[in-house]
Amino acid sequence: MNPIGLATANLLSPMVRFFALALDTARLRSSLSCPEAVSRGLAIYLLAAIGFKGGASISEQVLDSRVLVTLTAGAVISAVMPIIAFWLLRATTKLDRVDIAAMRA
Repeated sequence: MNPIGLATANLLSPMVRFFALALDTARLRSSLSCPEAVSRGLAIYLLAAIGFKGGASISEQVLDSRVLVTLTAGAVISAVMPIIAFWLLRATTKLDRVDIAAMRA
């Protein structure tokens, strides 16, 4: 698939459309809201969809050094970023430690 077709398919996916809808409603200060259960269900669906899509993509790859380096880099970055975020928030804001830890999580 060419890059334009791939970008179009990704931008027209339901997840991106719902994200754009949420941004528009927030920007327009709409009173539109959804119940807590629906919000939680959508968050779980989104996480599962991202995980399954990534898992399906990895299952098509041969487990070589590039894939292992990429997976290792992803794990290291996901472990280091919250620590960096904690120290940056602590240095640049006047929030207490509990609030900063909650934000970095």
